[in-house]
Amino acid sequence: MSPSPLDNLRLRRAYDLISDKLGKVEEELLLHFRSPIPTIDRVAVDAQMKANGVFAEFDHPQLGSVPTVNNPININGITKEKPKLAPEVGQHSVEILRAIGYDETVIDELMRNGVIASIAES
Repeated sequence: MSPSPLDNLRLRRAYDLISDKLGKVEEELLLHFRSPIPTIDRVAVDAQMKANGVFAEFDHPQLGSVPTVNNPININGITKEKPKLAPEVGQHSVEILRAIGYDETVIDELMRNGVIASIAES
């Protein structure tokens, strides 16, 4: 059963009233909490963000020291670990398969068949 024209009118009026109220609330919040939104280039050099430890650096094998965003969680008395480079695809495949009990023959077959990715071990 579809809504009657009167129901549609009531729904439209209710929607308009709610939208109007939400719009006024949003305007009120903006008046009280408005602050400039910095651009990305300003964020990276913001003194307060640096003082709060928002940024950290990690060592990249080709690029050297690379800036990144630090873990946002601070626990009193606990030192944060320095961020690390994410592993490459397949970097730990063989190591993980060995750790869970796969033998070398099966691992070699999985690699030959393209089931797992692996990078050359150094």
